[in-house]
Amino acid sequence: MILSSSWLSKVPSSIHRGLYTLYVHKAVTFYAGGATYLDEFEPPRQVTYLVNYFTHADTCGQRNDGQTIEVM
Repeated sequence: MILSSSWLSKVPSSIHRGLYTLYVHKAVTFYAGGATYLDEFEPPRQVTYLVNYFTHADTCGQRNDGQTIEVM
């Protein structure tokens, strides 16, 4: 889980012009039995799958408590 955009970096793709490769530097990781860790990756790891639950497109503007978020 990425809690801050400062934990990520992006670099221009070497394969596709106009696209970027996303790298994770720090993340909260989850393990069996409920253990969680704050991991720092050196070198950063390439992101292969990302789900952003905080954008209007994914949540229709709804927060966990059900309130509507105004979209400007």
